[in-house]
Amino acid sequence: MNISYRIPEEKEVVEKALDVLEDRKEVRSLYEFHGLVLMRLKNVSRSYRLSPRRLLKLAAISKEIKIKVKKRHSNKKSKLCPLCGSELIYLRRRNLLGELIMKGRKCSVCNYSVERENLVPGRYIFMFDHDF
Repeated sequence: MNISYRIPEEKEVVEKALDVLEDRKEVRSLYEFHGLVLMRLKNVSRSYRLSPRRLLKLAAISKEIKIKVKKRHSNKKSKLCPLCGSELIYLRRRNLLGELIMKGRKCSVCNYSVERENLVPGRYIFMFDHDF
């Protein structure tokens, strides 16, 4: 038995994701979004495969797709962006005493940001960015 699959090009994944968002306006779950995009990709080729993680990363770096992240508290402190996997940069500022304090962390690639507390994504909401 020959099991073969193909990985779609980044451009094709983003195009199908935009098609989904043009029809639905908003998708309130990563796994629902993944299922809808994968269904459209399989209309092109039944052998296409796409992971939810890759879809999230491509959507995060796309300028046309807006992702709202509902955050929840966690005991873990991540050094990597949960959207695109890039390193989070520490944001610091000076308080009234002139001491340097940490304000939060921000991704330089996709602009994901988190405050001082240990917050992690709880839910992703995908939308077409009309400001683009």
